[in-house]
Parts: sequence; structure tokens; C-alpha cells
Amino acid sequence: MIKLGRLQFEVKALKNKEDHLQDVEAKRISDPSQTCRVCFVEDIPDNPLISICKCSGSIQNLHVRCLQSWILSKITTNGENPLMKYLRSIHCELCREKLPFIVKVEGELYDMLQGHKLKVPYLILEGIQSEQREPGVYFISFAEKDSAMLGRGHDSDVRIPDISVSRCHAKISFYGNEFVIEDNNSKFGTLIKLPSPFVIESKTTVQCGRTILEFSKNPIGKDEKFEWELGG
Repeated sequence: MIKLGRLQFEVKALKNKEDHLQDVEAKRISDPSQTCRVCFVEDIPDNPLISICKCSGSIQNLHVRCLQSWILSKITTNGENPLMKYLRSIHCELCREKLPFIVKVEGELYDMLQGHKLKVPYLILEGIQSEQREPGVYFISFAEKDSAMLGRGHDSDVRIPDISVSRCHAKISFYGNEFVIEDNNSKFGTLIKLPSPFVIESKTTVQCGRTILEFSKNPIGKDEKFEWELGG
């Protein structure tokens, strides 16, 4: 989890080698009385009819290709850097259920991002839904450059249009086969949710709610250790 200003993002994928995203299995609907809510056609041999969200009744069914076309229509590309892509929403517009990137039907995989697959290494950031803005998904490839600037300004590789995000807020780099994020002296800071347990190797600043704590490690005995439990 990463927080830029007031916005939170979940790291959905970190890929440094070729593979595929996690798939979601869907059951094929072969009933001839059931039709797709987009094209009003029943199940087709090379275009399975499925139900992938929480909608019910006559609007619950959707062809795999119709779903793919809808998702692809939501993708925009950074004109100056085609390796940076943004998907406005991955939720059903009716029930708000999150939609998958890869659907598995009767053992066959259907890639919803066909033609927009990123070159490795890449990462995917998904915005966490809030009252202030519609969540979106950011696809960031490092195939041709080793860093990407995130911010509100037009000079940023990944534009995040929110007033709490600085013009050049933070930089994500890929080197040594690892992804590294670095704050760029932003006004409201860049926060990362710590893993549990977290080992303090050097001077570390941690925010708990609105309280900021600074830890520094001093030399102690070889068999000694300190543990703290933080809470209200």
C-alpha cells in the first residue's frame, strides 16, 4: 500500500519477468434463453457468455469479448510515453464489483488487456476507492527507462490529478531487479504501509494515524532485542 497526499494505492503486481496476471474463473452460461446485456446475443462457441459481477436478472450476463471491449475502451495512454497506461475504472458500472484482467472459462484464458500488455519489468498501481475520486489503475513499464515520476504536473510520467498530490510528487525506479519509490520533497509526503513484522535497520520515521514517531537504532548486545506494541 502506498499513499501519495490523501490518495491510497495498492500495488497489484510487480513483474520483472514474463508471466501472466492472476486469473478469475467464470462459469459458462449455455442456456439459449440467456443473452448478453451488451449485444443481446446468446452464448457463442468462440465467445463464451459468463456472469462475472454481482448484477442479477437480465443484466447479469456478458460475453467475454464484450467485457474485453469495454475494458479496452477505458484505457488511455500517455502521449509522450506510450509505456505508461491508465485505466479509468475496473468496476462494473452497475453493481460496482471489481472486474478481472484475465478470465478463465472451461480451462481457456481470455486476456482483457489484449494488445495493451506491458513490457517487463512493470508494476500496476490500483487506486483505492474514496469519496473524493473515482478509483483507477496505473500501468507503469520500465522497459525503456529505469524510472517514472508520479505527480499532478504535466511533466510527470504518471499524472494523478488531485490537489493533495504535488506536481512531481515521487519517483519509482527499477534497478538491481527491484522497484524503489522515493519521495521528491512533496508537500504532503509519500507513505508506505509497513510489513509486519518490520525490522528497523537505521533511522526510521513511522506514522501511526496522525502521530509521527522516529526510531533510531543503537548498538546493543548480540543476544538482545527490543519489541514495542504501538496503540491508542
